Formats: sequence, C-alpha cells, structure tokens
Amino acid sequence: MTLRANLGFLGATTDFGRGADIRLPHNRPKRSKLHPHPRLTKIRQRANRHHSSIRVLVEHAITGTKSFHCLKHRIQNQSSALIDQFFGFAGGLCNYQIINFNI
Repeated sequence: MTLRANLGFLGATTDFGRGADIRLPHNRPKRSKLHPHPRLTKIRQRANRHHSSIRVLVEHAITGTKSFHCLKHRIQNQSSALIDQFFGFAGGLCNYQIINFNI
C-alpha cells in the first residue's frame, strides 16, 4: 500500500518504518548565497504535479463523505462494527455519486 502525503508528514518515514512505501512531494532547495532564487527542476515539478493530481482526488473523496451527518459528529455507539458500516455506506454512496453523476 502506498501512502501519498503532503510535506506536513515529513516524519512519516520514521513513524511507519523503513519498509513502508511513502511518497512525499519534493522540497524546494534552500536559499543560499550561491543560489539566491532556488527552483525545482522540471522533472521534480512534473513529479509534484502528478503527486498533487492524485492527492486532490483523495481529498475530494474525503470531503464528499463528510456530507453525511453520521460521519460529521461523534458517534455515541461503542460498536466498531457499526462505525465501520457507517463509513462503508458513506464511501459507497459517495463513489456512486461520483461515478454516475460525474461530480
């Protein structure tokens, strides 16, 4: 399984271990006297664009599931099976909406 994260998760490699497949975007190089205006190379810019194009789909899917009232608020039930069913239903309905209505 691949974890695609933003630069806020720089410590993910130490948290998940060395065997995990974690992909982060490239950082812009530090500014120095030799390089007062550092830039990413074209290849790294293209890689960052590809990375963000995948992540934006995931972020939209998460936002779509938050439209369900049962996922916005804290669930009082202690049954983890029921909570998993809520997330399953919400994810399925969100995917159905995306596939059939091209949102």
